[in-house]
Amino acid sequence: MNAQTSIAEIANVEQQLEQHAQNVERIQRDAIFEIGRELAAAQELYRNHTGLGGFTGWLAARLPNIPQSSAYRAIEIYSNLGGELITHWGNLSPRTLQEVAKAQPDVQELIAERVKAGEYFTAKQVQAIRQDAENKARQDALEATASAAQKAADRIANLNKEISEGAANSDALKKEVKRLKSVIADHEAEMEELAASIPSPAEAEKQAAEIGGVVIGKDLKFHSGATVEDKALTADYMTAWSALQQFTKADFPMPGRVAAGCSPAFRKQLIDFCIATSAFADNLKEALRHADDTQVH
Repeated sequence: MNAQTSIAEIANVEQQLEQHAQNVERIQRDAIFEIGRELAAAQELYRNHTGLGGFTGWLAARLPNIPQSSAYRAIEIYSNLGGELITHWGNLSPRTLQEVAKAQPDVQELIAERVKAGEYFTAKQVQAIRQDAENKARQDALEATASAAQKAADRIANLNKEISEGAANSDALKKEVKRLKSVIADHEAEMEELAASIPSPAEAEKQAAEIGGVVIGKDLKFHSGATVEDKALTADYMTAWSALQQFTKADFPMPGRVAAGCSPAFRKQLIDFCIATSAFADNLKEALRHADDTQVH
């Protein structure tokens, strides 16, 4: 059964429109993958060929309707996703595929597993996952480098103590101290480089708002991108649910207002909390229905 026949058999107009949209997305995915494969092969040929001003010159002369940025995006998607578009990424949009292509292999593998399980990702969700992974990697690197520098400093202190106590091999110990000082200097330079890659608090807030996730800043705090109003609404939300948990009365904010103001950093956590609380309320209601008045306190 072809796509048109399948769509025609769908009675609901909204479902038909959604099917059309999905078909367009599938065609876009297939096209960008195929274009990336062909352009990657052409780019490889130009590694040892200088005609027409190299690959970009050939692209502009022979395929002027394809912007250079689009060409490199297609190549990146094809090259970085391992040629497994249909197997792993069949339901992701081209924009989302581009974000996946930028991710580290372990992040790509994680997303691939979740896609196989039926989960759908937007570009912003992939950006958030990438950012979380980069934050963790940066933090781990900082901690590991700082720990190595501290161990070297501790070793220097012990060696200097041995030298001051008249160790027989003091010349060798002094050389080791000099080497360790050089190691510490390298570690300090590495930490400065890592610190320089961390955005300022203001930049972290902006990035967090763009990806709908959290970003660590130079102040070593995680920023959610939430506005003052967002945070106030989230506080209202938490107060209301806390009151519900304790079976006390509370003035609940309007659901639409809460959803609009809920900060991205807490959204998933609070959705899970809503589900858990709703399940608890249903179970409690059922228990009350079957309980005798004397058993309910």
